[in-house]
Amino acid sequence: MSRSSIFSSDSFAGFGLRFPATALGVVALLGLIELGLRVVPDPWLYSSSRSRLGVFTFFETDVIPKFEHPRIVVLGTSRAQDAVVPRQLDATLGLPEFSTVNLGIQAGRPYDALRFYTDHRERMKQARLVLLFVDEWHFSSGWGLGWRYVLEAPLGERIRLVPEGRMPELPKPTGLSDAEWAELERLRREDKRSQLEELRTVVLTDWVFSMRLKLGYVPSAIGINLLKLGKTKSLEMTEDYQVLRPEKERDRAWGPVQDDAAAFDERIHGFYERFDTHPVLTGHVEQLAKLVKEDGGRLVLIQMPNRRIHQEEVERLYAPHYEQHIAALKELGARLDVPVFVWRFPEACGLQEISYLDYGHMAREGSKQFTAFLAEVIQKEKLLDSKD
Repeated sequence: MSRSSIFSSDSFAGFGLRFPATALGVVALLGLIELGLRVVPDPWLYSSSRSRLGVFTFFETDVIPKFEHPRIVVLGTSRAQDAVVPRQLDATLGLPEFSTVNLGIQAGRPYDALRFYTDHRERMKQARLVLLFVDEWHFSSGWGLGWRYVLEAPLGERIRLVPEGRMPELPKPTGLSDAEWAELERLRREDKRSQLEELRTVVLTDWVFSMRLKLGYVPSAIGINLLKLGKTKSLEMTEDYQVLRPEKERDRAWGPVQDDAAAFDERIHGFYERFDTHPVLTGHVEQLAKLVKEDGGRLVLIQMPNRRIHQEEVERLYAPHYEQHIAALKELGARLDVPVFVWRFPEACGLQEISYLDYGHMAREGSKQFTAFLAEVIQKEKLLDSKD
C-alpha cells in the first residue's frame, strides 16, 4: 500500500465513513493548534497586561508576591480596585505595611475572586478578613460571564447555564389586559431562555476548542517573549500599593459634577438587560465562603454605592431588578452566615458626587474618603477580631 493511500477517502470504507484527505488534514492541524495552546503556560501567553487576560498575569506576578503575609484581602471589580487604598487602610488600622492586598480587577467576577483565592491559597489563608465587593451585574447571566470564566469554567457549570435563574417580577403596565401582559411576560422569558441557550452553545464549544479565545494573544506573546518587542505593562502599582490603570485619571483629586442622568442610561441598560439571579454565579460566592471558613477567616460581602444621580436613574428604570439583586445578596449572606453591607447612596459612606470620576469609580480623594470609612466599619464591627 502506498503512503498516500493511507490518507485517502477510501481508508474509512470499512467503517462506512468517507472523509476527504484535506478535511482530515484540517482537523489534525486544528487539533495540534488546540493542544499547543492548552500546554502553553498562561504567563507566557497572556504576557501583556494591556490584554484582557494579561491583567490577571500582572496581579499574579507583580502584585500578589509583594504581600507575603496578608491580613485583609480585597476582591471585586475596578470599583473596589479604586476604592480601597491598601497603605492607608493598614496605617489606620495599625497593621504592618503590605497587610492589605487589593485584588479588585477590571470587570472582575466572583469567579475571578475565587480563582485568586484558590490559586494562591497558601498566601490568602493567612488573611483574617476577606472583603468581596459585589456589583449589580455579578449574579446576572445577562451581562456576560467574564473573560477568565468563559475560558476555564467547569463543564458542569457550562451545561447548567440553562435554565435561567430567577428573573424580576415586573409590575403590569397600565392599559394592558391580563392576557396581553401574560403574553409579554412569556416572550420576555422566552427571550431570556434563547439568550442562555446561545450562550451555552458558545461556552460548550469553547470548552472543546479554546483556540477561539486564545489565538488573538499569540502575536503579542511571540513579540514580547521571543522577539523582545513591545511594551508588556499598562498597569502599575502606586506607592500606596494600589494598582493604577492607564485610563484612570489619578491626577484628578475630584471628579466632575454630573447633572445629566441620561448619560448613564446606556451602561444601566447593559447592566440590567436580560437580568436574572443565576445559581451558577451565586455558587462562586458560596465556594469562596466555604474556603475562607475552612481557613479560619471571615468573609464579608459589600455593595458599594454608585454616584447618587446614577443610582436614582437605576431605580427609575430598573427598580425591580436592583431590588432583586440586593435581596439576593442579603439572602446569600444569611445562608452563608457572613456579614453583608449595602450602602445605597454615597452620603452613607461619607462620599459626595465629586468623589466619583464617573458612575461609580472613585477619584483620588474619593478613594481616601471611602478607605477611611471602611476602616471605621472594620473597627466598629470588630471584623478583624477572631471569630472564636
